[in-house]
Amino acid sequence: MLYSIILVLQIFAIVSSQDINDDERTELQAAYKNTLENLEQAEHYIKETKKSLASLGELLKGDTTTSTEDVIKVEDEKTEMEDVYKILDTKHAWERIDQQKRPEHATDTGTDFLSKVLAYSSKRLPEEKSEIDLSGFKIRFVNDENRDYFIACIEFGVDDIDTDLIIKSYIKIHNEFLVMFPGMCESGVCLLQQREWRRHKLILVLRNSMASTDPGSLLMLSFISMSKADELFFQLYIPQDKNLTSYRNAKEELVPSYGIQYLNQSTIAYNPRDYLEDIHLFTKIDSSTANLTSVESATKFYTNQSVSIFNETDENSIKLSSTMAIIDNSFDLSDPLTNNGIYFNTLRFKSRDDAIIDWSLVINRVYRVFPQNQSKPNALSEIYMECYNIKERLIVKLGAAFSVECRVSGMLSPEIRVYQTKNPNGRRTKDFPGFYILRLEDNIASLVIITTYSVQLEDDGEYSIIAGSNGMYLQESFRLQVIEDEV
Repeated sequence: MLYSIILVLQIFAIVSSQDINDDERTELQAAYKNTLENLEQAEHYIKETKKSLASLGELLKGDTTTSTEDVIKVEDEKTEMEDVYKILDTKHAWERIDQQKRPEHATDTGTDFLSKVLAYSSKRLPEEKSEIDLSGFKIRFVNDENRDYFIACIEFGVDDIDTDLIIKSYIKIHNEFLVMFPGMCESGVCLLQQREWRRHKLILVLRNSMASTDPGSLLMLSFISMSKADELFFQLYIPQDKNLTSYRNAKEELVPSYGIQYLNQSTIAYNPRDYLEDIHLFTKIDSSTANLTSVESATKFYTNQSVSIFNETDENSIKLSSTMAIIDNSFDLSDPLTNNGIYFNTLRFKSRDDAIIDWSLVINRVYRVFPQNQSKPNALSEIYMECYNIKERLIVKLGAAFSVECRVSGMLSPEIRVYQTKNPNGRRTKDFPGFYILRLEDNIASLVIITTYSVQLEDDGEYSIIAGSNGMYLQESFRLQVIEDEV
């Protein structure tokens, strides 16, 4: 806590004593936000410590008005989500959900600041991680009938206290997937992240009327960037025999701990004269709390944006035991189809059949494979733009939510703009209300994400996403039709 106070004084001194540029201001804002969260968490721990000391003092005085059995009974009746509710209160989640309104301008919504913070965090990511130690995931969830909200908390640990994680989540709202980042709150939905030493808590608050209650459907998908080459996907499903409204009491599901060790570097720049045989990529998995005989592995190799090769890992290439698995994925460097591109190595772990809530954990390693006379794989050299969740005409019901995500590869930090045209003869504008526009970069491409949480009739129109640099521009367009009733 003393360190946090000193850091605040240092930030104040820097801002007060000199002019700072935009990049420095973004770094200081990110440091300020992190310090504020640490102070709020410290305050919470101090209050809890005072309560414990007060209870200990009563016991030391010999106060027997409350028996040990009564204390145990009271503790058993406490909700398992108490710490989650405290985080929601500390971050003013309920006020933000209830009072949030549609942004007045698409280009002036605060998402530019979020884009800069994500860019800053992305720069701090390590190039790769030879080992990934994931202490057990813990999923807690409850249907809060008093507030009419479903609340889920995904808690997990990482091996490095200094690791800055980038988390992108897809939340199913009104049967459509919305892209959200921690800290984003809108009318009826909020996604928060709390970091406590090496452990992270990702908290989803979703109004019941907005949630999909179909058993077996995907509720939430979170992408967690551990490095520029390593990514973790966590998927949360509604069990086949239940829906969200059935969880009136807090439930908990534990996910086993896993240790992942990669024996190859993520960038493989080879000399064509030296490598005429297969290259073997070895992955070792350890777990003392899970049976690894059910681990699944697959590979996908992109030679360019239009050609990909998908293979399930051969059973003979996986050596399994109850506590350890060694996986051997290989590709032929003499084959032009597999010696120049991006190689995705995927491991998948699933919940038990008797799990309270279904989950799936996927760990993805990205390998870049190319000859030494190139600076990058062919797949990253081709200029390409691909958009998800769009088609020529999108029909969206009034008040619903939707997201569109476009990825641009082959360009270094391209300029990306979004325009709206009200009608075929209308004026094109980049300043339209009601939408969040977020720009960021991952380890392969630049992204633009367009999101609105409550579509209105005035949103009806043509939308264009234009990306490019150095005179080369790409464009994708879609028509948004807003309807008042189902068609």
